Amino acid sequence: CDTVCLNGGSCNSNNRKCTCQPGYSGDRCQHAHCILPCLHGGTCIAPYRCACRPGRTGERCQTPVCDQPCLNGGRCVSPNVCTCPHGTVGPSCRKRR
Repeated sequence: CDTVCLNGGSCNSNNRKCTCQPGYSGDRCQHAHCILPCLHGGTCIAPYRCACRPGRTGERCQTPVCDQPCLNGGRCVSPNVCTCPHGTVGPSCRKRR
């Protein structure tokens, strides 16, 4: 091959082109493809693997992250935003009414 094959791709000696592993494409196998799309602006970096933007985590960046944990049964619903159960208030549901 005229170039190095990436991501486990191999050079096909018949046509001198890269043969890519499943989940990759491109002349050098440089493009990863996620079977399920990355969410919330995440970027596919390998099959089944997303690089998430700050404030997100999970296989597809589907899970919000709260820097301070949500307390008293509160739930993190978007980056640094807790939904508090009845009777609690505050950014992390710390205060009781």
